[in-house]
Amino acid sequence: MWSVLDPAFAGAAAGLALGLVIVLLLKRLRAPGAVSSRKGRWISARYADRCGRCAARVLPGERVVWDAASRAVTCERCSR
Repeated sequence: MWSVLDPAFAGAAAGLALGLVIVLLLKRLRAPGAVSSRKGRWISARYADRCGRCAARVLPGERVVWDAASRAVTCERCSR
């Protein structure tokens, strides 16, 4: 019986280790700053606001970076 179970347990342990490595690599790729230092996404401003970095006036229709976590916009000039 052990001649059947030993390879099964070895395969399960190897699969678990490989799965753990893949999960850790994916977490590292999604970590803040890993791919891009800019947070948020590009949108067209709907309302007048101020840039969170340089305090420049942002008018409706301008392209800005919206960070939902901090609820702040960054103007196109500062986001590059």
